Amino acid sequence: MSPLAKLDKEKGEFRCGECGKLLVKIGPAPDSYEVKCGRCGEKNTILGRLIEHTIVTDTKGKILYANSVVEKATGYLISEVIGQTPSLWGGKTGEENYTRLLASVEQNKQPIMTTVTNTRKDGVVYQAAITVSPVLDSKNEIQFIVFMERCIDRETRNL
Repeated sequence: MSPLAKLDKEKGEFRCGECGKLLVKIGPAPDSYEVKCGRCGEKNTILGRLIEHTIVTDTKGKILYANSVVEKATGYLISEVIGQTPSLWGGKTGEENYTRLLASVEQNKQPIMTTVTNTRKDGVVYQAAITVSPVLDSKNEIQFIVFMERCIDRETRNL
């Protein structure tokens, strides 16, 4: 599996997850794509404009990256979610649910698909289909965890 490119938001740069070489400057992002590092040859995954609410966390669940769909889906600004955990929009049971998901992914090192009940910043409750996937390095150690979520409530889908 290719390493996840490192994003330096202040500089607007994606750098190789293996050696740190500059891969691309950020502009309007296309769908997810891979970029091969010219220095070390590693392919790096870059998350761009996906239609799903997408976040990338460290192994403790701290949010390192959130796409623009997160704002529409949760009502929180990207700047409000960076550094938080996904339980921010999980409501009263969110922390317990997301802690359980992280523990399962860490133990099995396999993606999980399930449904969760979340609460937007404005208090609207919605159901979401979620995929939680570990990003492994060459030693099969988890480096990041990717959460992709899609609203499945007909009533709240277009909020």
